[in-house]
Amino acid sequence: MNSRIKQLYLVPALVVGVMSWTAGQGAQSYLRAAVDIAAANFAGLERDRLAVAQQRQLATSGLPMQATQLFFSGEEFNFEGQSGVQSFNIQQNFYLPKAAKAQRSYYEQGAALAEGHLVLTGQELKRQVAQAFYRLQYARQAQALAAESVLLHQDFLQLTTAQLERGESGKIPQLAARSRLAMAQLEQEKVDLQHQTAFALFNEWLQTDTLYDAKGELPFEPQSTATTGLAGNPHLQLLQAQQALAEAGVETQKAQLLPQINSGLRLQNAFGDFPLFGYQLGINVPI
Repeated sequence: MNSRIKQLYLVPALVVGVMSWTAGQGAQSYLRAAVDIAAANFAGLERDRLAVAQQRQLATSGLPMQATQLFFSGEEFNFEGQSGVQSFNIQQNFYLPKAAKAQRSYYEQGAALAEGHLVLTGQELKRQVAQAFYRLQYARQAQALAAESVLLHQDFLQLTTAQLERGESGKIPQLAARSRLAMAQLEQEKVDLQHQTAFALFNEWLQTDTLYDAKGELPFEPQSTATTGLAGNPHLQLLQAQQALAEAGVETQKAQLLPQINSGLRLQNAFGDFPLFGYQLGINVPI
């Protein structure tokens, strides 16, 4: 597995040049690189980007054209002879400009709401990656401490064994050292398992074929993903976008109940005379 592991600071697309970092600065740099990798592979962000693009595209189209009506009609028609008026009709209704403007505003508010979801998705992804990164760092350092503890207890066991062989002490110190070494080894196995779990979870968030390890040293001050102040809070902005979308939806419904322009064209056969033309122009008023 180690041959497949790459450290984040070796990724050429994310780190340019050689810089001297303190432990805290280095850890934050690696964390930013991890977030960039996760963001490039996270399907949730792509879903929200597509939703934003769709709403923006709809905003450019405005209201869809109403269906064109094609039909035949007849007046004073006599089946026994060529009499009456027969017409082939084309009829089309048009929304007033205000209705199209209201619909465009509705789609724009939909795009704003989709952008709010995109921001929240990115923030949640950053929080989850940071949490997995810190957990892996902690597990890695705990693993190193556990290994040092095993080495110390091995040295202590060797010392007590040598003292026993020279007759400088009895068997109790050696037995105590052996017992403590066994406990340290059990703790090391536990910590190794925790590290493997943290390592797997961290790479699960990155979603790449390459396995990455977290670098940098604890302690350092983690960067908070929370937004200070109500004005820039993405949760509040999302609620405001939802409210604006609902209000725009009401205005859209009102606009569609406005009078509509009614127009039509007729191709007629009137008492044997063909072709004749007719037209109609008016306003549809909701009652």
